[in-house]
Amino acid sequence: YRLFFMFNRIIKLIVDKSGSGDYTSLTKCMFDNQSSKCEITVKPGTYDLIAEFKEYFGDNVFSGTTLDYNGLPIKNGTKVFMDAAAEIKFNYDGSNSVVEEYFSPFVMVNDGGEIYGGKITCTNCRYAIHDDVYDKSARSKSVIDGVVINYSSERNVGIGVGFGQASDITVKNCIVKNGRAGAVGYGIFYHNAATGNSQSIVKIENNIVSDKIVIEPYGPSTKMSNAIVAGNKCSDVVKIQGGTVDNITLYELNNIKGV
Repeated sequence: YRLFFMFNRIIKLIVDKSGSGDYTSLTKCMFDNQSSKCEITVKPGTYDLIAEFKEYFGDNVFSGTTLDYNGLPIKNGTKVFMDAAAEIKFNYDGSNSVVEEYFSPFVMVNDGGEIYGGKITCTNCRYAIHDDVYDKSARSKSVIDGVVINYSSERNVGIGVGFGQASDITVKNCIVKNGRAGAVGYGIFYHNAATGNSQSIVKIENNIVSDKIVIEPYGPSTKMSNAIVAGNKCSDVVKIQGGTVDNITLYELNNIKGV
C-alpha cells in the first residue's frame, strides 16, 4: 500500500510570474517535476518559452542540428490548469529549421496528460500542442479542453497528434486559429500511428477551428479506432489515408463547416 501511494502521489504546484507561487518559470516547473504526476496551476501572465528555455538549458538550446528538448512535457497523467489570462508564447524567428520541424510548446508523452484553459501563441514551430504518446505500458489518456491557440508556421497545424498506443483522447471547447493570412491548414490533426493491435477513441467536440479537422489512418494496427467529430465550427472535416491500413472510422455529427 505504501509503495502504491508513493508512485501515485500527486504533486500540486503553482506557477506565478508575480513570485507568489512555487515557480515563476513554467519551463523550470515542468522539467524539474517531469518524472512525477502533477497538478500544475498557471496563474495570469505571459510565459515566454524562448526566454525560459534559454535560461534553463542555455543560450544554444535552439541552435543545434538536433533538439534535445522538443517542448514542455506533459506526461505520467500530469494536469495543467491555465488561468484564462495565462499566455504561453513561442514566437520563434525561424532561423533554425530544426526548431520548426520538431519543437512544440507542449508535448504529451508517456501515457499522456491533460491541459485546460489559457492561451498558446506560437510561430515557426511544429504544432502548438503535440499529443505524441508512444509509451505502451498502459492505455493513455489525453485531454485538451478550453485552450485558445493562435499558430503560424509552414506546417499549418494547431493541434497535431500521432498516438502510438491505445488511447482515449478528447479535444473540446478550444479555439484554434491560423495566423497566416489566406492559409488553409490542419487546425486539429490526428493520425493513428498505432502499433501492434492498439485501438483508440478520439473525441473532437465543440471547438471553433479556422482550418480543417483532419483524421488520418496510419500505422499497422488492424483494430479499428474511432474518431467522433461533433459540434465543431470549422472549414471542413476530412479523412485522408496516410498508410496502407484503414484503421480509423470517422463519425461526423452536427458540425458547421465553411467557417
